[in-house]
Amino acid sequence: MGRTPWSAPWSAAGPLAGLPGRRRGLILRRSSGTRASRADEGVRPTKQTILKNFAITLCLAFIVPALHAQNVPHAAYVLPAGGQQGATIDVAVGGQFLQNAADVYVSGAGVEATVAGHTRPMNGNEAATLRDRMQELQKQPMNAAVWDEMTQIRVKLLTFNSNRLISSVLAETLTLHVTISPGAAPGKRELRVASPGGLSNPLIFCVGQLQIGRAHV
Repeated sequence: MGRTPWSAPWSAAGPLAGLPGRRRGLILRRSSGTRASRADEGVRPTKQTILKNFAITLCLAFIVPALHAQNVPHAAYVLPAGGQQGATIDVAVGGQFLQNAADVYVSGAGVEATVAGHTRPMNGNEAATLRDRMQELQKQPMNAAVWDEMTQIRVKLLTFNSNRLISSVLAETLTLHVTISPGAAPGKRELRVASPGGLSNPLIFCVGQLQIGRAHV
């Protein structure tokens, strides 16, 4: 019994062995479902480019709202936190991003409030300017005017150093002029301040029958 002559296993390239290499590769790629060249498929974005674009989009999704939200007033406290029926008092609202607050809203009827003033702590650049001015004054002949200005600068710098320990969310202060009508219903109200950046969170302000704080005469 004769043996069957051995032959190499069939491969897809067998029938195409006589074709030029470039053409044979083109036919093989087409038969496997892939495209022949970048000219046919266009320039595909790499995985790295896709991930980079996704990261940029994700960052913008968080950064843009944060930039908008950073100018919304934040109210941390109000002192005194209430007033007597029929009284007119000044109260202090502490918080952050209060510099442009111009309106006050109090829930319920019988309580009106307006912004009377705003204070904020000195920043580092302003403190550095005062130190430079102090050095200039120390070189001048001493007189009453120089002494008074140096004293004022010392007070401001001492205040700056003490305020550096205060959290930024408590640093600014609004003074509100609050008028409570005699017929205002006793109880809790919500007090908010508003600026072009938006409306602050509410603070509790109580209307009562007992005097709270110092009333205007």
